[in-house]
Amino acid sequence: MVLAVRKANENESGLLSFNHEAVALDSGTSCVRRARAFAGRRLTVMPFSLQATMELFGEPSIDLITPGGAVNAEEGSIVGPLAEASVRALRFDTAIISPCGALPADGATAHDIQDASVKRAIISAARRTILVAGGSKFCALRWPQCAPFQHSMFWLRIGRLHLESSSNCARKTWK
Repeated sequence: MVLAVRKANENESGLLSFNHEAVALDSGTSCVRRARAFAGRRLTVMPFSLQATMELFGEPSIDLITPGGAVNAEEGSIVGPLAEASVRALRFDTAIISPCGALPADGATAHDIQDASVKRAIISAARRTILVAGGSKFCALRWPQCAPFQHSMFWLRIGRLHLESSSNCARKTWK
């Protein structure tokens, strides 16, 4: 298992400095922040939230593709069988996923079953996966699981977190 934990801020996103890629962008506030960081980059992006779609709408450097599906009224995420079919019809260079929680031993978790199903489809359709979330999501679990950690998966943290051991989350300390 390879897990890279890197810190990101609003303007610099470490692993996200790329151009001319096809990107699947998950729902969640961390993904909306990533959408803002895409300004000026030549990308093809399929966002899975209304909020990220609106951030990218009108950006001349972005080829914006919208998935089909139902909109989760609570989160603004695009979910359901039509969303899954949309993502399965394509291949992406990068999937950017914002999990509700993650543990190295257990993987990433999602808001609900429909959200987990869409996240799994996005991850399956991508060459590499980057998890983005605030430090509070690391070592926190929700149900259901959307993905175990894999060799092609990276964790990009927002905020400050120090782990004594990535496999022992009971020893986490906050700065």
